[in-house]
Amino acid sequence: MTSACAPSRPTSTSPRSSTHRVSWERPGAARALGLALAAGLAWVLAAPPFGWWALGWLAPALLLLALAGQRARVGCAAGFLAAFAFQCLFGWWLLPAGVNAAAYLAGAALCAAYAGAFGAGAVVLERRAPALAPLAIPSLWGVLEWLRANLGWLAAPWGVLGDTQSSRPEIAGVAALAGVWGVSFVLMGAGVGVVGLVRWRRAALPVRPASALLALALVGLLAAGGVLAHRAAAPPERTLRVAVIQAGRYVPGQGTRADALAVFERYRMLTRAAAAEKPALVVWPESALPASLPSDVAARAALADLAREVGAHLLVASSGRDKSRPAGAADRWANSVFLFSPAGQIEARYDKIRLLPFNEYVPLRRWLDWPAWIARDMRDAEAGAERTVFRIGEARFAALICWENLFSREFRASAAQGVDFMVSLTNEAFTEVGPGREQLFAINRLRAVENGVALARAATTGVSGFVAPDGRVAARVRDASGRSLDATGWAWHDLPLAAAPTPYRRFGDWIVGAEVAILLAAAVAAKGARGT
Repeated sequence: MTSACAPSRPTSTSPRSSTHRVSWERPGAARALGLALAAGLAWVLAAPPFGWWALGWLAPALLLLALAGQRARVGCAAGFLAAFAFQCLFGWWLLPAGVNAAAYLAGAALCAAYAGAFGAGAVVLERRAPALAPLAIPSLWGVLEWLRANLGWLAAPWGVLGDTQSSRPEIAGVAALAGVWGVSFVLMGAGVGVVGLVRWRRAALPVRPASALLALALVGLLAAGGVLAHRAAAPPERTLRVAVIQAGRYVPGQGTRADALAVFERYRMLTRAAAAEKPALVVWPESALPASLPSDVAARAALADLAREVGAHLLVASSGRDKSRPAGAADRWANSVFLFSPAGQIEARYDKIRLLPFNEYVPLRRWLDWPAWIARDMRDAEAGAERTVFRIGEARFAALICWENLFSREFRASAAQGVDFMVSLTNEAFTEVGPGREQLFAINRLRAVENGVALARAATTGVSGFVAPDGRVAARVRDASGRSLDATGWAWHDLPLAAAPTPYRRFGDWIVGAEVAILLAAAVAAKGARGT
């Protein structure tokens, strides 16, 4: 039994010795798929709402064990199965939110296809470029993950492996150096190390120089991330008192005019209550206002009066529509943010740039007639063209709306304008269950870490609150029972204003470029090996 589980080092060409080596180096497809499924389940449990972050380190190791010694087609199937299981269980809350089941499964399959490509690619790298495989395999994961999150209207930035570490500042700090892609590289690289160690002990595989380089890279990333996390946690030199309001949402076309006004009144009442803490800025979430600004004169006057009454800046989101715009554009709408001054004037406006496909616009409308189960009949929103920097005294901040917060590049592009903090306005009331809201909040936490900025987050039904530059949650809106989801209330915090920008805010997705270079070197090595 012992020799069957741990084959002896091959010293002869006897059939028995050869059979034992194959039993480890090329396990059956059923075992590989079983390990892949276990990897997908571990990944689910590592992510919110479970948040068992340590399983985020186990999942890559299980997947790589599934790939060890396999053929490319089995590796592809294993990678696809792991990711498909994860995607289906991770985003299940979209189904009760009204997403068509066929569309949901199609989206899960599309996301899983990237992991399928990884599974096949990892097997090929191990076979044809073994000298560079320890570095190339986590690089392949990183490049494919980046592509999945940035491929135009097909981008799916939900469920990035590195998001599982958002609750651990000492690990999430790697994102301040290399973005969430750096955290994913560390997790997958650690998995490569674990599997390499197991295979070396069992099958006498050689220790490769690339393994030492991988170990140095992982130690360097984690050490630098720890330093950056410590720096981000230092007491700030300047702060700005900010309040966020959470009181539900206005749903166009549902309920009566009285219901809409009741929602509006709740926000005004809570804003007056929050004013007792003397905030410089009060933030309402997306979809809180039953009106379009600046064209709705009555709503604009009510908000101006409220800003004057509480003596604070007021940041609100609305479907922006301006009758004074050029002919032919007056009927277009935008998802917009408006900043009212304490004097009641609109000081600045931001129109959402990154629109949500099939919700705010229909992709390829001119060329494709989408079926009704994918795209409903709708009027496209107009994307914004400029990133607005809002100002309150010497403090500078930018705001992003809902979908935009999922994208590292969008958040960084706004933060890189020299802001002191960021604001997220979002509406997640489209789902009545909590997992999705906790997942989106975790993503927002990593966006703050990447850029070394504090974040004020206002969501119609939660999670609303404040995130420190190191990713720690400084405060949440909670009701009397301590519940933060579907609560009605407000919270305030002295938000630290940013100091030095992080390396990620300066240099962006540099690690992806390094991963591409490693893969190119591996491709050259593989081609050379085939030619000999």
